[in-house]
Amino acid sequence: MDKKKKLLLIALGIVIAALAVFGVLKYRKATPLICLDAGHGGSDTGAMTDDRLEKDDNLKMTLAVGKILEEKGYRVIYTRKDDSTVSLEERYEFSNEKKATVFVSIHRNSADDTDVTGIEAWIKNTSPVPDLSLAKTVLKKLDEVGFGKNRGVSAGYRGDITKNYAVNAGTKCKSCLLELGFMTNIGDNKLFDRNFDAYAAAIADGIIDSL
Repeated sequence: MDKKKKLLLIALGIVIAALAVFGVLKYRKATPLICLDAGHGGSDTGAMTDDRLEKDDNLKMTLAVGKILEEKGYRVIYTRKDDSTVSLEERYEFSNEKKATVFVSIHRNSADDTDVTGIEAWIKNTSPVPDLSLAKTVLKKLDEVGFGKNRGVSAGYRGDITKNYAVNAGTKCKSCLLELGFMTNIGDNKLFDRNFDAYAAAIADGIIDSL
């Protein structure tokens, strides 16, 4: 092979490599980045009922939702993928640093009254339209599967609506905090376990529909 052909092949290789890199960057820019937050973790167990820990239910559901989203071609990042302790600040700072498109924090609820039941979502008390749309869409999808009572979307913080949940207040993208039934309610726990896969799919579909 003469020198001229060799240089031509090298130049062609550089062009192909550049186009490939451009394609990857374009894909990353165009494809939404979804940050999933499994509430609590590590030394922070969250709600407890007998030997059932909220942090475990949260993580299990978060990973299931993430897997579905990834299989559908979406980019997903996680504030935790194991039983580790992650501060609230670390959660929203991670999302902001990665420039996530949407942030969803997954939790289970609890109450002194064991008859209290249902799903709900929380958004910033400034009630931004994108956050409200995200929360409503996810709850609608869960409602279609069937999760007892739909308690709707609330703004602020339980017990003081002038405040916000830290992860909602700190994230720069649209966000919501989901409460997937009450761990203190036997019926909600049965529904969570029985319809686990359907709920994971519903949350994933709700996130996608809100993008």
